[in-house]
Formats: sequence, structure tokens, C-alpha cells
Amino acid sequence: MDDNYSQAHPLTFTDFLEKMKDPRAADLVRSIKAFIASFKSAPPDATLHAQKVQQFLASCDASFQTHPLWAGTDAACIDAAGEGLEKYIMTKLYDKCFRLASSDREGDEMLSSYLRALSSFVKPEHLEIPNYFTNETQWGLAQKELHKINSYKAPRDKLVCILNCCRVINNLLTMTNSGPAGADDFFPVLVYIVIRTNPPNLKSNLEYIRRFRGASRLVSEAAYFYTNMESAAQFIENINSRSLQMDEEAFLTCMASCGIPRERLLPPPAAASPQSAAPAPSASSPSTRSSLPLPPGRALPSDIPPLVASRSVAELEAEGIGHLIDAEARGELRNVYRWLYASAGDLTVSDAESVLSAYKELVLRYEALSRAVAAQPAVDLPSLIELCGGGTTLPAATPPAAHPTPPSYAAAVVEERLSVPAPPVGMEATTGLTQPSMNSPLPPNEALLGEEGAAAGVEEAGGGGSDFG
Repeated sequence: MDDNYSQAHPLTFTDFLEKMKDPRAADLVRSIKAFIASFKSAPPDATLHAQKVQQFLASCDASFQTHPLWAGTDAACIDAAGEGLEKYIMTKLYDKCFRLASSDREGDEMLSSYLRALSSFVKPEHLEIPNYFTNETQWGLAQKELHKINSYKAPRDKLVCILNCCRVINNLLTMTNSGPAGADDFFPVLVYIVIRTNPPNLKSNLEYIRRFRGASRLVSEAAYFYTNMESAAQFIENINSRSLQMDEEAFLTCMASCGIPRERLLPPPAAASPQSAAPAPSASSPSTRSSLPLPPGRALPSDIPPLVASRSVAELEAEGIGHLIDAEARGELRNVYRWLYASAGDLTVSDAESVLSAYKELVLRYEALSRAVAAQPAVDLPSLIELCGGGTTLPAATPPAAHPTPPSYAAAVVEERLSVPAPPVGMEATTGLTQPSMNSPLPPNEALLGEEGAAAGVEEAGGGGSDFG
């Protein structure tokens, strides 16, 4: 293949297979085939298999950087080679790696039985989904995308099914709201779509993606929506009457009529202890309220927010990630931070890249923390102390000692988003599905009706796929 063409048009999966037939790829081919052969006699161990695959993919990614076949190509072509390799290897190893652990199979059976039962009686109002978010056409499209997850063998292609499902939901909420949707709107709809779809082997598919999708590629929007899908599955596994705003007896009766034993849904009995007589914490009587006696004639209003222990910077930063992503999607950061969307070429100093990288991370850390702090309920401490009979002067707080922290997930999420071109307006506005592109964060599969998907996705769904060498 002409090198100039390769740079302008990153490899598709078919191109990757052709490239590996080049005599110069003989060393890579031997290594890949030996790696696949090593699984034939390996004992079934999901954790060990995942470690081996991740290490091999990382090793090959490094080899592509210096291999003569990719000399003079850009980062997108090298990344496409890594995507092609992951697809090839996991297609060959699918039967050795999918639903390998007994916990995967047991989780599938339990989750599927819950979904089957819930789909018989759960309505949007049980999840507090407003009527104006109801759109059977869009919901049907989201279900269709999620249901395709079992048609593919590559972790990337399975992940694309999740991504497309979530994008359809997100676009529906965005159009209905006339603006970006928040997590409080998105998550209940996602749970409802999962209940309606009841995709087979959902638990195993999520575990398979987590174990075998290249760790360096499970980032950005894909990581965000994957985490939401995991959370939806966990929500359903732990569902109870309060989750659905239902009377407990009515909930248990509905589930029992679909074959779910009542005892499986009830919490285990609490072990007796000296403290067991104390009432359990609840929203109306949180355990953080003070047990100290009040002065005579004083009463503590029940609606005062509870006092909680201060949280670490890391905890606050993690909480602010969602607010930061929403703000970036609305374009709020672009107008405030001059260099956030700049490239290294926009600077003239010799160390432009390091300065720009440090500046971006600083901005993202600050935004994540500030938005998390702003979202906390305000507590008027002087008034509260005066109300309880104490003084109104507090000692000065001792600032926490500074400590270095690793690059944050928030920085990684938004940094990746900054480098991804927006999908075509016509496609994004109607379905949320992106155009086929092997160098996108998530190259799509056949579900997106692209040339690459038609060539690679269907081939995967049919079995072993093409070979080389």
C-alpha cells in the first residue's frame, strides 16, 4: 500500500490484514500466531487471560511505533494498527475468553431473570422519567443498538453498541431539553432501555469489554458511557421497592409472579448487637446529626443539613467529573481559558508542549474541584452553632498539606474529547451514530452501516474472520 495513501486514509481492518501479509511483517505474524496458540493448552482463567492480552497488545503497540511497515506514518495509522490487532486477536480467542468465569454465567442468569420480571410491570413513572422524554421511535432505536452487542466478537465492536445506545438516548434528551442533558435525566432512561431490551449475556459482555478492550483505548466518551451501562446493570441487580417508588408488598408480588423468590429480594436479617436497638440512619434521621444535649429551650430544626466530615481533594475531584464533562459539552470552557483548545503550534516558546499540557491539566483539575464544591449544600455554621447555644467564632482552619497527585481521570476524559472531531451534524442530530472511521476513538462496526463495518463486523459475527500469512 502506498505510504502517502496510508497517511491520508488510516487503515481499515481489511487493510490491516493486507498489511500483515507484507513480507516485512513476518516477525509480527509469527509473534501473533504464537500468542494465539498459547491459549490452546492454557487453563481457563479470566484474570490471567486478561493480563496476557493486555500485555501483548501494549507490547505490539510499542512495536508498531518502530516497525518498518509503519515508518513515516502518523499516529492515527499506528493507532489503527493497534485496533486491527485487537480485533483480530479477540476474534480468534473469543471462545476462550467470553463467558469464561462461572461468575459471568451466573451473573447473566440472575440479571436476565430480573430484567425479564421487571419488563412485565415497570413503567417510565417508576423511574421518575418525565412524559416529555417519552419517544418510542428513539427508544426503539436505542434498544436495537444495544441488542446488537451479541452479534460481535471484538471488544471494540461490543463497546460501540453500548456507545450508540447511549448516544441515541443522550441526543433524545438533548433535543427535548433544548440543551445538554444531565446525569439525573440520562441514567433513569438508560435503566429503562436496558429493562426493555433485556440483552442476553449483558453481564458477560461488560466483563469481556473491561478485561479485553485495550486499556489505553477505554477512555473519553466510551469510558463514560461504559461506566453508565455498568452502573445500570448494578442498579438492576440491587433493585428494590424504593428504587421504583413502589409499595414493598406490591413489588415483591410482581417479582414473585415472574419467578423471582421473595427471599432473594429482601435484605439479610441484621445480626444482633448492643447497637442494634438504635434506629438505622435514614434520610429523615441521618446518623451525622449530633447526639449532644441542647441547652434548655433550644430545639434543632429537622431541616438543617447534616454536618459531614470534610472530604479529600481526590474525592471532590471525582465528584466534579460529571459537572466538568457537562460544562465542556456546553462550550463553557472555551470562552474562559484561552489556551485550553490550542495546539502546540500556537505557542512560540521552546517548551510549548510541556507548558500547554501542564496548563490544561491545571484548568481541568480546578474546574472539577470548583464545580464539585459549588454543588454541595450550603451550611451556615455560625448560625447553626448559635442556634445550638454555642459561640459564633470558629478557629481558623489549618490548610491541608499539599501533596502530588497523578493525572486525573477528568483531565483524561476532557483532553480526549478536545482532540476528537465532532461527527457530521446530520447523522449526530438524528441518531447519535458516528461516521465510520478507523482512527476515531471508537471505530464503529457493521451496526453503523459503514464500509469498514460491513467488511469487518459481519465477518466477525460469522466466526473466525479473515487470516493472514
